Amino acid sequence: MPCYAVGCFNHTGKCLSTRFEDWTCDEIVELAAEAGVAPSFPIPDILATHIVTNETFGIIAIPDTLVNNFGMKSMPSSESQVTPLVKDTPVHLLTRLTTRPISPYIFLAERQQTVHAVIPIHTAEEYALFTNLMNSGNWFKPSSHMPIAGKTFQTVNFRDLAKRWNEIVHEHAAAPNLQSGSIFYKLPEQLERHHKLWLEARGRRATLAITTEQRKPVTAVLTDPNRRSHVLPAIIMAPPSELHNTSSVPSSHKRKERANPSPIFYKSATGHKPTAPASGIGVASTSTSNAGRSIQKTKTKKVCTSCKANGCSNTPTCKGSGNRKLCVCTTHPVAKNPRAPK
Repeated sequence: MPCYAVGCFNHTGKCLSTRFEDWTCDEIVELAAEAGVAPSFPIPDILATHIVTNETFGIIAIPDTLVNNFGMKSMPSSESQVTPLVKDTPVHLLTRLTTRPISPYIFLAERQQTVHAVIPIHTAEEYALFTNLMNSGNWFKPSSHMPIAGKTFQTVNFRDLAKRWNEIVHEHAAAPNLQSGSIFYKLPEQLERHHKLWLEARGRRATLAITTEQRKPVTAVLTDPNRRSHVLPAIIMAPPSELHNTSSVPSSHKRKERANPSPIFYKSATGHKPTAPASGIGVASTSTSNAGRSIQKTKTKKVCTSCKANGCSNTPTCKGSGNRKLCVCTTHPVAKNPRAPK
C-alpha cells in the first residue's frame, strides 16, 4: 500500500508511491515474488535487504589464536545466530539506541569478546607494573653483542612479557583486596610501543640528572623571586561627580552628554586627584556644558532683516523673521541677503 505523505505531496505535487521503510518495501517485493504478482509500487533497482553475515564493522573481536597464544580468556558473543524479528522486521535493520550508562571497558570487552578489554597502557597501575617488570630483567633475550641504541626494543621478549602480563591481569581480578578494573589485557605490539616511549622518558630523566650542576646557574636565574615584571597601575573609572556638576545643565544637553562614553582617568602614584589624559579625554563634557550655558545667555529673538535695516516699526512682529521674502511691509524695499557674494 502506498504511503500518502503530506510533505511529499506539498513538495512534488504527487503522492508518494512507495514507503519510507526500505526493509518493508523489500519484504513486500519478496512476498509478491513468491505469490507471482507485481507489487503496487515500482520495484527498486537494488533491494536494501541485509543478509546476516559474519562481517563486523568497527571494533572487531580478538581472534581465537591470539587469545590462546597470550593467555587471555575469551567471552562468547551474546548475540544469537538466529536473527529475531520485531513486527516481522529483522532487528539488525532497526536502530537500537539506549541511554543506559555503560563502562567503556565493558563495551570494549563485549566487542572484542574477551573477559577484559585489550587496550594500550594508560592507567597508573599499568605504568607501575610495566616499570617493575622491566626493572626485574627477566624479559631480555640472551645476546653476546652490545645492543644498538636505536634498536634496544629488539632485546626484549615481548611475547613472553605479554603472557606474564595477562596472567597478572587474572591474578589482579581474582584478588579481593585489589582494585578491580585498573589492569587490562595486552598484546605484544602494545607492550613494544610503550617500551619505546618508556625508554625515551628514562633518557630524559637521566639527562636532567646528569646535567644538574651545569643547569644550576640557569635554574637560579629562572627561579629568582626578584625577576618579576613591573605592571603598570590599573586604569580606573572616575566617578561622574569628579568630572562636572550637571545640576544646572538643560535636559537637552544632559541627553547629549550621556551619549558620550565615560572618560578614563589614571590614578597617580602620589595619591592626588585623578587627572585626565593629555589627549583631552575627560574634559569634553565640561566644555560642552559651559558652551550650552553661554549659548543660552546670548541667544536673541530673530527679526526681519529688511525691517531692521530700514528701522520699520513692524520689526518685532513682521513675518520676515523666518524668511526676508515674507516681509509684507510696503514702506521699504526688501533688503538684500547680507551673506550673498558681492
